[in-house]
Amino acid sequence: MLHEATPRDQPSCQPHAAQPVPGWLRHRRATAGWALAAHCASSLLLAALLIAGCGSPTGAPSSGQDEHRSAEYGGSPTGAPSPAAPVFSATAEGDGNVVSISTSGDTAVVDVQSGSGIGAATVDLLSGPAPASIIVQLHLHGLETFRLAFDQTVIVAAVSSADRSISQHIELPDGATRPIASDSPHWLDIQIVSPPTPFATSPQPTSFAIRLPPGLVNEQQRSFTIRWIDFYR
Repeated sequence: MLHEATPRDQPSCQPHAAQPVPGWLRHRRATAGWALAAHCASSLLLAALLIAGCGSPTGAPSSGQDEHRSAEYGGSPTGAPSPAAPVFSATAEGDGNVVSISTSGDTAVVDVQSGSGIGAATVDLLSGPAPASIIVQLHLHGLETFRLAFDQTVIVAAVSSADRSISQHIELPDGATRPIASDSPHWLDIQIVSPPTPFATSPQPTSFAIRLPPGLVNEQQRSFTIRWIDFYR
């Protein structure tokens, strides 16, 4: 037997009427929306701060061009100029003689390698400030004569090969000589360098370190000449 569908059994094609939303639910939805918006704003602000922090710090060069410009002038990356170093030239005379000059701080060292034991050299300050101290390092086994000429002054020193006593004098323009005492401003501080030896006898010197008078090189006087003889022949 067929069963006749009743209106209750048949699906309704009519749309359901919207149910009213309670007030408490509307408040919760509104609160959740504001919280999400605030979270997004905080995230954007944090991202902006991180991006800004990746830039150059205050005082750092904005590009490689600034660093290159500082290096060209001899300055440091902070822009502070570095002090200029003195620049010398040296001209050696005689066979087998080689002269080189190095500077460290306020001291210049004139290094002399002399194959023949006899020679001369002229040293000129080309640029930069004059060093406070100049040392001549002579690689010789003896020093019968050392002559230093600058301006109108000639200083002569000798180291005895017998007892290694040191004598010094100034040669005057008329050819006369005047002895120099150790307390004179023209006195040459001569150090004899010898290798260590286990024997009682004194070994033969390997070099002589001669500190020249202070102020020898200055703005007005920028060159000097040295001459040396290890042993008279």
